[in-house]
Amino acid sequence: MSPTEKAVKRQRPADASQDAKAGRSKRLKTDVILHKGDAAVALSEKKKKKQASEWSLDLVFRGNIFNIDPVFSVDEKYLFLSRGDAVQVYSLATQRPVKTLTMKDSSHVTGLQLVPSDPQHLYISTHSSRLIQWDWDAGRETTSPGNFVKVSLLEVVPLKVPDEEKQRMAYFAVKTKGARCHIAVNTDWTQRKDAPETVVFDTANVITHLKVVQGGQFIVACARQQLIIGTLSPKSKETGTFDDYEWREYRLPVKHITCLDVRESQIAVIGENTTMTIDIAIGDASGVILVYNNVLSSISREGTSGLPLLQRLHWHREAVASLRWSRDGNYIISGGKESVLVFWQLDSGRRNFLPHLSSPIRSITLSSVGALYAVQFADRSITVISATELNSVATIDGLQLPSSLEALVDINDRSVERSLGAGLPAILHPRQPEQLLLASPSGDSSSLTFLQTFNIQTGLQVARQALARTNVTVLNKGPEGTPILPPNVEFMELSGNGQCLATIDSWSPHQKDVEPSLGPLLDNAQLQKRKEVFLKFWHWSEAQGIWELATRVETPHLALSGEAVQILSLKARSDRSEFVTLGSDLTIKVWQPTARYTTSPNLSYAGHDITTGAMSFSEDGSILAVGLKNAVHLIDTRQWSVYCSRQVFSADSIRSVEFQGRYLIILSEQSLAVWNVVDDVIQTPATPASSSSGSFKNIALAVDSSTDTFAVVTKTLGANLPSQPSRKTTHSITVYSTSTMTPLSESGLENAPIKFLADPNNGGYIAIDVAANLWRFSHPNRNIQALAESSEESGRQLSAVGAGLDNIFGRAGQKTLEQTRSIQQPTTPTLKLENLGGIFDRAPPFALPPATALFKDVVNALVSSS
Repeated sequence: MSPTEKAVKRQRPADASQDAKAGRSKRLKTDVILHKGDAAVALSEKKKKKQASEWSLDLVFRGNIFNIDPVFSVDEKYLFLSRGDAVQVYSLATQRPVKTLTMKDSSHVTGLQLVPSDPQHLYISTHSSRLIQWDWDAGRETTSPGNFVKVSLLEVVPLKVPDEEKQRMAYFAVKTKGARCHIAVNTDWTQRKDAPETVVFDTANVITHLKVVQGGQFIVACARQQLIIGTLSPKSKETGTFDDYEWREYRLPVKHITCLDVRESQIAVIGENTTMTIDIAIGDASGVILVYNNVLSSISREGTSGLPLLQRLHWHREAVASLRWSRDGNYIISGGKESVLVFWQLDSGRRNFLPHLSSPIRSITLSSVGALYAVQFADRSITVISATELNSVATIDGLQLPSSLEALVDINDRSVERSLGAGLPAILHPRQPEQLLLASPSGDSSSLTFLQTFNIQTGLQVARQALARTNVTVLNKGPEGTPILPPNVEFMELSGNGQCLATIDSWSPHQKDVEPSLGPLLDNAQLQKRKEVFLKFWHWSEAQGIWELATRVETPHLALSGEAVQILSLKARSDRSEFVTLGSDLTIKVWQPTARYTTSPNLSYAGHDITTGAMSFSEDGSILAVGLKNAVHLIDTRQWSVYCSRQVFSADSIRSVEFQGRYLIILSEQSLAVWNVVDDVIQTPATPASSSSGSFKNIALAVDSSTDTFAVVTKTLGANLPSQPSRKTTHSITVYSTSTMTPLSESGLENAPIKFLADPNNGGYIAIDVAANLWRFSHPNRNIQALAESSEESGRQLSAVGAGLDNIFGRAGQKTLEQTRSIQQPTTPTLKLENLGGIFDRAPPFALPPATALFKDVVNALVSSS
């Protein structure tokens, strides 16, 4: 059946305009006229209406661990790490965050420093030109100057100044000014906010690494192939000004310096006198490590033109990402893209390996004692390893999103543009709604090859496993040096019982690999012919605790010419273990555990290439809605035949369709429509306030049957002003009432969202942005109801535990307990939900106080309500 060419007359409720004005929440722009006589009554009704309709957007947790070297506390009990615009204090004993410092101006953290002689203070540099001295034990900022501009590298060093008993905290910073870099020193910034800086070195090269050792007496820096060493002059050392250094530059036999580490050591001279020296280790882009020992003695000798090379180590195939000296100086620890931690024994020349790590290594951090290593990986996770046992002490995970998210947020090429709902495969578990399942990459790659299961209530990773072929721990380059890219998971769906998982992944060869057979000039259509597509079905194994591959279907949709057809959509049926795929060949295939059925309804569009499509099952599974171009087709799932087709929009392509009872919500880039499939009536909801402020674009849709609402994510482009180089882009979430077709609430997002889901268990909606932050947009009443359900579940668990005590104490113990109850006759306390709401809703999960403090607050709430 072909879609009807006759335009459908859209019907709007008679009072739609009035509802659009009077039914919106406080967040929307409305005009209310109050008469003097009824002003108090109208204000009271307005306040009640606001409380009944106001929704809140709350940050649940920050899921991204940024590429900033973590820092150990001096006692090795805590680890400080960056969460974007916040610094998190992570307890290694409980493996939970205990404190969080959020930047007041929402700027990102660029560096963390902890001085062993000042263990209670953490020094934080931010993008907004601030250097913060944070008393992390007390949880307050002590110093925060505002002239910390254009800083790329930072070192905070305690200085011993003559005639002063207390050490000064000075910072050495690399700053850029035009096309030049310079090293600046400030020794009085903790005493005076307007303390002046002193530039001690200036160069035209870009300084990439900086180390300050021996209390500011020596500065070691790197710039591409140059090693720069500065020695404090004796006069400046005596006066304590630290403004005069003698500099030496050495050109090293390397391709490009990628990492640097400096170690201080003591060397005995004549008698009992000792002197200090430094050892330097440098990592190269070609995988070479250069080791220089006793550098100061070489500098002090006259007539020397270079540094004496002690050792040249080479094992890494690619660039050395990070290296560190051991505290005793006997070995060097290095890591890179090979996902292997290498231990170099300098005396014997032997190597030890810790292989098969989860992802390429980004950085290595040692604790002050050297008993723990913190290894940060490219998949945005941190593993703390014991130096003696070489086993994992703690693992800190975030939401592992792909490194290049622009393709999922905004694509200029409209022919390959995909909806936000299909951009990042992610779903909530139907039986365990606190678990979020999303496809994640293995490292810096944009290909999604792993399945990450994340608990959105605790902010912790539950499991992680591969969904496609991976090359994390093997050679990932071909004979010609071209990278071997892994497959990319494009779609993922779960059955209603949560036992069956369906995924679709695709893989295309590198262009250089097919040039000998197809020629040097290849377009996307020719590469598409070599594309491989696999449909995989996974079954959950309770014994193993993983998803086991049950069936793999190669090329589920096959064109007549023999190449794989692009999959446009994958949907799971809620009432049974059944999945449906929609291909660009306009064929719908139904997949069941025991049989496979194929239907080819006539959905062809002459002269048009279908690159986008959307599907949705009704709640009872009897109807499948398919959106192609500007029409919607309703398919009877009993006969698998098209029984109705409607042209919804005049020319706009459909991005998403979702069922909610008898209503089918249809979303396109510029329009929104609600189709009552029972009465065969199409209505257009009222336009929110954000749509009139500039050019807008709808990018995502989600429906929540528990609240009888649906929500739309909109991207709005501001006005094109001559003073601004680019138009400002904002993103907002608008919640509509399905029954009244009016917007209930609207809220803006700080970052662009990449996934938008409905949470029917708790009510409301969940949004994941490009910074891996998870937001919840919900109604306060639903939060209280969810808390009540959680309290009831806890009560049932306590009752089950009490019943299990009978097996331990026996009938005599039960009789004794009954006699005690009859004597005491306690009054059953009534739990007040508002008391618990004040305990658990006062902060996001990652910023809540320790469990002991929460337990005391809950006990106090129970005592006060009894």
